[in-house]
Amino acid sequence: MKRIKMSYTSQLLVFAAIYFITGKLGLEIGAVSGFATLVWFPTGISLVVLFLYGYRLWPAIFLGAFFVNLVMGASFFPAVAIGTGNTLEAVVGAYVLQRYVLFRSSLDRMRDVLGLTLLAGPISAAISATIGIGSLWLAHAVTFHTFGSTWLAWWVGDVISDMIVAPFLFVSLTAFSQNVKRARSLVEELGLITLTIVSTWIVFTSPAGAESIVYLIFPPLIWAAIRFNPAVVITAVFSIFSIAVLTTALEFGPFASKSISENLLRLQSFMSVVSFSSLVFAAVVSERNRFEERKDDFINMASHELKTPVTSMKIYLDILLDRLTKAQDEKSAKIVSNIKLQVEKLQDIVSDLLDVSRIQSQKLQFHKEEFRIDALIKEVIENLQVSTKQHKLLYKNASKIIIYGDRFRIYQVLTNLLTNAIKYSPKQTPIIVRVLEDKGKIIVSVQDFGLGVSEDQQKRIFDQFYQVDDPEEKTFPGLGMGLYISKEIVSMHGGEIWVESEKGKGSTFFFILPSLSES
Repeated sequence: MKRIKMSYTSQLLVFAAIYFITGKLGLEIGAVSGFATLVWFPTGISLVVLFLYGYRLWPAIFLGAFFVNLVMGASFFPAVAIGTGNTLEAVVGAYVLQRYVLFRSSLDRMRDVLGLTLLAGPISAAISATIGIGSLWLAHAVTFHTFGSTWLAWWVGDVISDMIVAPFLFVSLTAFSQNVKRARSLVEELGLITLTIVSTWIVFTSPAGAESIVYLIFPPLIWAAIRFNPAVVITAVFSIFSIAVLTTALEFGPFASKSISENLLRLQSFMSVVSFSSLVFAAVVSERNRFEERKDDFINMASHELKTPVTSMKIYLDILLDRLTKAQDEKSAKIVSNIKLQVEKLQDIVSDLLDVSRIQSQKLQFHKEEFRIDALIKEVIENLQVSTKQHKLLYKNASKIIIYGDRFRIYQVLTNLLTNAIKYSPKQTPIIVRVLEDKGKIIVSVQDFGLGVSEDQQKRIFDQFYQVDDPEEKTFPGLGMGLYISKEIVSMHGGEIWVESEKGKGSTFFFILPSLSES
């Protein structure tokens, strides 16, 4: 679709017309002293337009403000002063955002939210309110006794516009199409829309004075912040604001118990809290998500960079070990063998890091086939028994059990569980592996008689990078990836994994997989 290009004069006229229409609408809704309203869309519109499209459009703000106040009954010189104040408001607000906040219109950083809501908005609104009310007072359109209440209404209306209208326009014009993260299903999107509309309708059509019910609007905003992003949260806040202003102006809802200006003041005070807390929460969640993405990207990059040199190192060590063995240099061969063992451990760490990265990006691949899990368990036990002479690895089931899954990944799970059991068990104790088939499920357990895991640690033991840290017990080095990877592998096979343990008496790790018939 071809973009329509407008001349500078046309841009000014269109912007001035929008300013005039929205300003006239706002001044029709409970204006204090006839010129200050708590619902003032032009402030947010002006800030966004100057920030995105440049200061050269400032004359449109002056013209819109001048004519709307002239039509509402202001004399010529106060109308000129108000137009000047409103223009300065937008210019100062946009300058503060650009120069000091380094504002990003997606509002997905804490500095963007705080810079707009606590710096640019309040400061620029104070300029407009002071010049506007000051000129009206000099022209005797506002009395000394009503100066304070009129100034407050003007300032609050402008600040709310910067907190709700401006963010909505920012994300609508620049960020929404790029940053909206789709939910996992259409059902979730429809659920959020439905909950927002229903909760807002219930709150703002409730009887006057029922202010305790207003907290019903927070669950959909929290949901939007966690599952979507700031653009969706801002849109939800703007939707709530629009419905709330309309119903309150029509004298419905919890804030409609006094005069219209007092009702709107109470409403806007509430909406300022809603907007600020929602924007801050959404920015915090967004920053945390970006941090997690950067961390995953770093792990992925570092793992791939390490994989090639580590593999090459292992190949050269194999060649060197073979030559030393043939030369019957046992002392040197033992040293190289120990180095090779450490390189293999490093190779395992790199492999685990790659698996974590693939899990996070949902790229962990599976090659499923039918295989005997009892034979796989015996293979794992045979390979690990060589590495420990202090423990006896036992398999207590002799029946043939066939499952459908990725043989290599299940091998990985069994190796992780048995390696941990060896590591955390005292010497000369057995480690027992059992398999049970029950109601279409295969239950595999690995039992040790070692240190055990406390109840608090059991809740987090399968978390990514979690390590058991007990000052009263001997702990072992590791990155806390094995059990996390095992949990994800079992989960992706349609199973589950858990631990039963008692401190000082050992642990039993269980995982369930669907049987061949269930698969």
